Amino acid sequence: MSAGLTPFGTACRQHRFRRELVMHHQAKALRCSVAYISAIERGTRQVPSDYPSAFAEWLKLSSDERAELDHLARAGIGSKSAGEFIDSDLIDASIERLRHLRSSLVSGSASSFRDGEISKLALLAREAFGLGNQISISILDVLENKLHLVDPNFVLQVDADASHGDRFVANTNVSHGFANKIVTSEAVYRGSGDGNEYDKEKLAHEIGHVMLHGKRSHSFYNRAKSKRVEREANLFMREFLLPKTVVTQFRSPRSLAMYASVSVETAEMRMRELGVWPIRAEKERVKRRFEQLSNTLKGIDRQPEQSAAKIIPLENYLRRDAVPESMSPVVQLGKPASKPDIDLSELPLFKHAMANVAVRDRGRDWFLTYGFRG
Repeated sequence: MSAGLTPFGTACRQHRFRRELVMHHQAKALRCSVAYISAIERGTRQVPSDYPSAFAEWLKLSSDERAELDHLARAGIGSKSAGEFIDSDLIDASIERLRHLRSSLVSGSASSFRDGEISKLALLAREAFGLGNQISISILDVLENKLHLVDPNFVLQVDADASHGDRFVANTNVSHGFANKIVTSEAVYRGSGDGNEYDKEKLAHEIGHVMLHGKRSHSFYNRAKSKRVEREANLFMREFLLPKTVVTQFRSPRSLAMYASVSVETAEMRMRELGVWPIRAEKERVKRRFEQLSNTLKGIDRQPEQSAAKIIPLENYLRRDAVPESMSPVVQLGKPASKPDIDLSELPLFKHAMANVAVRDRGRDWFLTYGFRG
């Protein structure tokens, strides 16, 4: 069983790389699972007889390229470093600087990294991978086509969902000295390819582990994670996905999250880290609102009776000639209601008649006098 990619698998990856494609595109085109492709290219599954021809037809390979692919497929599983297939023109000065910085940081840090070191490594990684000031980046392209430029032995392993759900593993291969494998589920891989921002951030987090913690065995499958190590990987993720040159182009976390394809929570945290949000006007608005609320609460404490709600008797709304609100009887909350003192002569005619206890007979004369009111 091969720890990395087989020669056939590495050749397939190089063909995809030259066309800026990843396994996600291949799986959709050939109607198969990403885990199936990953298993074939890592040598844990035999190459089916029709696989090379289907792959060649998908990418429209030349006859020479088809012949080479068929030869590698028939040659057996074997194991070969992906570094042996890297084109020399891809190793530019920025890649060399990134390799050197990563090596010096990992070997020279006994316990933890300073935030500035993590930021420098993340920014240099963006430069080396040709990302520049791109607002939204493809994390799958970085995993499949870029990381092996820094570590030729690196490989992405995609397993079926049933193997470990949405958990992740970053294993250290002792023979190479660096963490060179990320294992993830197909659900998370496909989610990242389809635009799920949380899956994208999880994979970027694992890249942080590979770049920062390569000299230590840190298999996080089924065991508690170190808070310090996780914090460092999260910081790398934010610096890598959201560099300052990108963040400062936006005024709110929501707009940054939409264009950079990250979660609003991550965008807000990054903007707060850089001190660009909340903006000055937003801070002043919140401050004024807080002061208004504080003054209102103080006013309630000083004059509780004046701040209590007013209750207007229902009968005032039933009168045809209701008195103005300023003359309506007021009952304070928390106090028992008392019967208002009203001159009966001020009541409407019908109610005056009803209030007159001397009137007992409601005969014809009574209704002729006071009217028929239901």
